[in-house]
Amino acid sequence: MNNYLVIKDAVEQFEITQYALRKAIKNGQVRHFVTKLLPMNIPVMMVYAEDIKTYKLLSEGDFVPIGVISLKYNVHRSTMHYHKSKGAVRWQQRGKQIYVHRQDCENLFSKKIHNVREERAAS
Repeated sequence: MNNYLVIKDAVEQFEITQYALRKAIKNGQVRHFVTKLLPMNIPVMMVYAEDIKTYKLLSEGDFVPIGVISLKYNVHRSTMHYHKSKGAVRWQQRGKQIYVHRQDCENLFSKKIHNVREERAAS
């Protein structure tokens, strides 16, 4: 949770407009999630601070089509779309294809692959 900031704090800290930040979230260039603050149960959107630092530096080479990643990690495409929609991976849409950030997917699925290999070796 230390790496996540409320949008208002991120706008002040990184000197970016709220419009630009929300557009980056909508376009999938910044990971985010929605949580509720207690005691009034107010929904608040939290953004990943490292993504804000680097979202202008992203190049097209950092992104790979969903189909390529799903084949590489043996993960169904619907699972990839789920992670995209919940904000776990950064993404871009080019034409009709969805591209996901290669490094985010490696971080997300490398643990899963390691655990599956250990289970297969044990059996």
